[in-house]
Amino acid sequence: MYQKIKNNVMTLVALAIAVGSFTIMSFNLSGEKYADSWHEFTPGSATPNPLDPAQYTSIGSTPPTDCEDGPSVCAIKTPEGQALDEDYLQDLQDDGQMSGPEANENVRFKF
Repeated sequence: MYQKIKNNVMTLVALAIAVGSFTIMSFNLSGEKYADSWHEFTPGSATPNPLDPAQYTSIGSTPPTDCEDGPSVCAIKTPEGQALDEDYLQDLQDDGQMSGPEANENVRFKF
């Protein structure tokens, strides 16, 4: 009888640890902070396309200083772990963040 209780208690403790660890990772309660990554729009073709991820160059965690208010995309910010891909760029456009010089936290514009 004592052995059955001991086995069940150990199983419940292991399950509680697993659930606790999963919860901490799921809600990012581990204390890990994400750095931003900026990508400068550098079209190399005759038809610049701000929705083409190949036309961006990664420049690190600081936005470019030569961006000014204007209608053209200058740089895009992505959170760490987020790829600069067509889906992310499309989401920014759909949210209106790539629509013009109304400066926001994810896009910088220039003339």
